[in-house]
Amino acid sequence: MGFAVGPSVGRVWYKIGNRRLAQTLDQKEAEFFHHVKANRSDPSFSSVNNPLPDFYGEKINSLQGYRRWLRKQREHERRGTFKLGARKK
Repeated sequence: MGFAVGPSVGRVWYKIGNRRLAQTLDQKEAEFFHHVKANRSDPSFSSVNNPLPDFYGEKINSLQGYRRWLRKQREHERRGTFKLGARKK
């Protein structure tokens, strides 16, 4: 039970104790998710030979991981548009 409830209760306590820092972190997190949404590849390019890489960026945990994620998204996009001859705008 504590395993399921602990993270949500801990997050609330952290936000109450560190209001200014929590607001800054929430703002940075929203900006990061906006970058992920803007840079992810179009899922319509997926196929058996070209599976969609980490669509929501769940595996990103560092700057290097983000750069790796961007490269995978660009590669997926390139492979998907290769036969179409068009680029995503």
